[in-house]
Amino acid sequence: MKIYPHLRVIWLATLVSALTVFTVLPESQIAALVGTIVNLVAYGFILYHLHKLSGESPRFARAFLFQVASLILQVLAIAGLAMYLADSSDTPLFFASMAMMTGGIFGLVSDYNLFWGLDERIIPCGYAYPARRVRWCFYAPLLGAAVAAMVEYGAMAAEKENLMLAVASVIIQLAFQAAALVLFLQYNRAVRDREEHPLDIPQ
Repeated sequence: MKIYPHLRVIWLATLVSALTVFTVLPESQIAALVGTIVNLVAYGFILYHLHKLSGESPRFARAFLFQVASLILQVLAIAGLAMYLADSSDTPLFFASMAMMTGGIFGLVSDYNLFWGLDERIIPCGYAYPARRVRWCFYAPLLGAAVAAMVEYGAMAAEKENLMLAVASVIIQLAFQAAALVLFLQYNRAVRDREEHPLDIPQ
């Protein structure tokens, strides 16, 4: 099966998901809700195409299953945010936060299996792409989140919370996410080139 068409959609959906980080800037529950909904739609596309890929590799199958769990928890998070906006009770907000955090963890496990599964195909499929490089599509966003968290923690310690620091945090996360997207795009091109020009099999 050709996997490039599915990887292309996953890449585009990941790009849309990365851009939802801008919804944290207004510090509004409504903006957060909109961002979560957009993120949910993007991951719905990822889920569908992971399902299509799940028969190609045990890692892809695990990526699909963890993505299902992550998506369910994101739906529950949206429900919790909606209930919070309706009656301003802290309980739905706490529930939404926990569901979002747990869903994020499942999403990370899904990404881990996806990118390790892609890495395992490089040599057997003859992709013109360095082994292990695609794993940085998993590492880079984590590093970006860690650096952004350090910036925010430093701002809190210095009692300097303002819009500029929030923008700096978003830019840091986007920079690392952009690096991951570039690496993923390069991988996708290597897959496309191999699938459009398959290796000649000697008779």
